[in-house]
Amino acid sequence: MDIKGKGSVLLLLVSTLVLCQNVSSSTCVPREKCEVMLQGLYNNASYLAWSIRFYGKKAYLDLVNLHYWRSTYFLPGRKRCHTADILPRHEHRRARRMQEKDLLHVVMLLLDSWKEPLPHVAEETHKLMKFYSPIKKKDESIYLRYQRFKSVIIEIASKLGLETSVQDFASWSDMESLKSSDDQTRLFTVYNLLRCFAIDAEKIEFLVYILKCLADNEDPC
Repeated sequence: MDIKGKGSVLLLLVSTLVLCQNVSSSTCVPREKCEVMLQGLYNNASYLAWSIRFYGKKAYLDLVNLHYWRSTYFLPGRKRCHTADILPRHEHRRARRMQEKDLLHVVMLLLDSWKEPLPHVAEETHKLMKFYSPIKKKDESIYLRYQRFKSVIIEIASKLGLETSVQDFASWSDMESLKSSDDQTRLFTVYNLLRCFAIDAEKIEFLVYILKCLADNEDPC
C-alpha cells in the first residue's frame, strides 16, 4: 500500500473513532457504527461475570470447608437472601424472552443491591483473621472485579442510550450482625452473604450470556 493509501486508511480509522465518541446514544447500537466497540464491552463483561461467579463460589466454599468436619455448622447462619426476589430461579426461562433494556435493568438491580454489603464483607476479613485468612484476598479480589464489571455494564448501557440508575434495588439490613462483637454472629453473617453472593453471581453470568447472545444476533439465546 502506498503512502496515500495508508493515509486514507488512517483517516478512516480516526474518523470512525471520533464518530463512536460523538454520535448520539441512539446511533451507537449493535450492528451499526459502534458494533465493534460494543462487542468488546460485551466480551469484557462476559469474562468479568465469569470471574466474579468463579471467585465468589470459591470464597464461599473455602469458608464452608473450614468447618467441613461439621456439616451442619453453618445451618443456623442460613437466612433468606436480601436479593431473593430479583430474578428467582423459576423466572430464569422468562429472562430469555426479555428485551435488552430489561436484562440490563435486572443486572443493575443485582449490582446495586450488593454495593453496600460487598465491601463490608471484604473489610471484615481484616478483623477476624482466625476465621477468614484463607479467603481474605479472594473477597478483596471479588470486590475489585465487581467494581470493574459494574463500570463495563454502565458503559454498555450508556452506549445503548439506556438509564443506568435504579431505585428499586434490594436493601440490605444485616449491618448490625456483621459488626457484632460476637465472632460467631459475624462469621454466620459473612457465610450467608457469601452464599447469597455466589447465587447472584450465577444469575449475573446467566444474564450477561443472554445479553451477549442478543448483541451477537444469535437465535435462540
